[in-house]
Parts: sequence; structure tokens; C-alpha cells
Amino acid sequence: MFYFNFREDYEPFIPSLSTVSYLKEDIVTSVSSNSFYELIFVDGVMRKELNIVIEESLTNISVYSIGAGAVILKEEPRLIDELVEIRRVVVSDMTDDIRDRFLSEWSLRFKNTIFENIEFFSDITNGLRSLEEKVAKSANKRYNALIILDGPIQVIFKNVIGLVKTIREMYLERKDFLELKKIEVSKSRSGIFIIDRPRKYSWYVRLNYEPWIYSLIRLEAFESSFSFEEIKRIADFTAVFLPMLVSPFDKRTPQNLAPVSFLEKTLKTLLGNSDIIKNIVREGY
Repeated sequence: MFYFNFREDYEPFIPSLSTVSYLKEDIVTSVSSNSFYELIFVDGVMRKELNIVIEESLTNISVYSIGAGAVILKEEPRLIDELVEIRRVVVSDMTDDIRDRFLSEWSLRFKNTIFENIEFFSDITNGLRSLEEKVAKSANKRYNALIILDGPIQVIFKNVIGLVKTIREMYLERKDFLELKKIEVSKSRSGIFIIDRPRKYSWYVRLNYEPWIYSLIRLEAFESSFSFEEIKRIADFTAVFLPMLVSPFDKRTPQNLAPVSFLEKTLKTLLGNSDIIKNIVREGY
């Protein structure tokens, strides 16, 4: 059967096995979850504001706004205000002397403005990821809830699992991966398998009955953070509950669940008006 790319923004998975993994359960496992977890979703957004070129050195500087936050899911998603983090980030390959002067001038020109807090990252994506992990860590300390962090998890947290929206690797043999088409929404999931380097539990959940390749998400958790019995209960819960959160109004459906969509829209508003930010920067140069 052929599936056409009906979602232009969806990247196809790469059928590779770059990481060793092995199954701990049957390839497709039935679920009947009686467990319930209070959920907190953590995600972030990034917006490039503008580029600046220092003529004397032909140095390129990029200014970004990034934000991360959390929503707690009760009857409806609610933003956790005290966990919202907004940053203005400058990314450049400038030399130390130019950087020091730039920071000095920036601080003088934008003192007590939205640009008061300056942070440098060599990689803006890593900067956003660090901000998301900071929010997840704070949520972990303040709430007794299961925290779902966007993307593969890199830092070991108790009560934190990662939600991978785009399937770039199968992590299973091709014949086993093809068996995932048998997963029934809210009734079954993939078996839990172990990813090595670093060791993580992982499993697939099907969110709706669109072509199965495009309706999967992968979840993961560090093996050192949960017992196998704990992670089985969590995996069963995600298989039953997460399909209920599919948003019919998001162009990235089904993977962009409704609480995440709500969080992203809220964070983009909190980044501020992009035109005003551009004007503030341009007036100083």
C-alpha cells in the first residue's frame, strides 16, 4: 500500500538501526489501564528576530527569542505561570574582544528593557533544550505528577518521560516495526524495548487511525529512573489516555497534542511583539 505525504511538515522516518535495542515484551501488547497520572507537559518555542552584521569585522549576529513553560492537565490545560522562562538569546561567532564590547554596548542601550538578560549559546537548539530541561526540573520539584517533556530526554529525572513526535529511527527490526500497524488506538501499544547508549525504556503509541506510519509517537524514559513494573503501568496509561488529547485544530495533528498546542500558542504570545523587538534593536545600531 502507498501512503502519500499528506502532511508536508512531517519528516519521514529513517529506516536505520544506529542504536542497539531489544524487546522486553511482545511486539504488540494489549493494555487495560486502571492507573491514572496527573500530567504536566513541558515544551518550548523559538523565534528568530533578526540578523545584525558588524561591518568592520563582517561578524554575523543572530538575535532569537526563546521560551519554555509547562501546562498541568486537570479538567483543561492550565499554564503554570511560575515555571515560564523567556530569554533573548544572541548567537554569534564573534571574537572575544568584539563580544565583550558588544555586550557592554548592549547592556547600556537596553538596560531595564526586555534585553536586560543576555545569554550566549553556540547552538540555539541546545539553548532551548536547556531551558526546557530547567522547566522540567522545577516542575519535578514542585509537583507530584508525571512530566512529559517534548523530544528525546537527555537528563536523568525521576517522573519524566520524553515524547518524540517525529519517528526518525525505527529502533526495531524492519519486520517488527511493520507489526506496529496492528496497534489499536487506546487498546494496545508496542512492547517496551531497551535502547542502549544510554539505556532507556521506549515504546510506541498510536494516536488515531490515520495511516499508521503517520499516527505513531515514541515515548522514552531512562531505565535508571523507573522499575520495569512502573514503566509498564506508565506505558499502558499513555496508550489509553494520550489519544484522547489529539487536537483536531492543529495542522501538526495528531502528534501535537492539545495541551502542547495550547502551551506553544501561549508561549509565542509571551515572547512579545516581534516588530517591537526588531525596532528596539535597530534603534540602537
